[in-house]
Amino acid sequence: MKSRTIFINCILIALLLSAGHEYGQAKSDVEKGRLKIGIVSIWKILDDSRIVERYKQEILKDQQQARTTMEKLTKEVQANEAALKVLKTGSTDYMEYYKKILKDRAILQAEREFHENNMEFQTYKMTKNIYRDVLREAGEIAKDMDLDLVLESSEAYLEELNQRQFELTIMIHKLLYSNGCTDITDIVIERLGKAG
Repeated sequence: MKSRTIFINCILIALLLSAGHEYGQAKSDVEKGRLKIGIVSIWKILDDSRIVERYKQEILKDQQQARTTMEKLTKEVQANEAALKVLKTGSTDYMEYYKKILKDRAILQAEREFHENNMEFQTYKMTKNIYRDVLREAGEIAKDMDLDLVLESSEAYLEELNQRQFELTIMIHKLLYSNGCTDITDIVIERLGKAG
């Protein structure tokens, strides 16, 4: 029983020493500058018009369709309002036109609200697709350049933020300094630009 305890303790000590050696080696690599770190500015990529243009075609098509629909509805409402002015107040025709105007206004308002919500969704979808592509390209570039890590490095423009945006920035902006890191943002932009 005593020899079994000694044997288990020896194994535990060996495992701890091995783990300690690996941790020490990893820490040593970081201290010696062996860990290669890349950085990417997502905001700089999202500001690049060539990349965004590739994704905007679907959004522009939806915008044009919505604009055409709203223009048609607006003209119908205006025509019915003009017709309403020549009708006798309270007559059957007057009430029918009045009812149609109210329905058309409601439809127009619903179209506006839907268009606004759809535009938000389309922008979200576009940004998500760009971000997915950035992650893919950054990973491939990191492999090509033998980088160990790639971190997001967008500048925080504190002067332009309201209180809520400032609080969010503090929560999500984790890279505070990056001297000596390899900035691969322009390479990502170049690859994304060629993909379109």
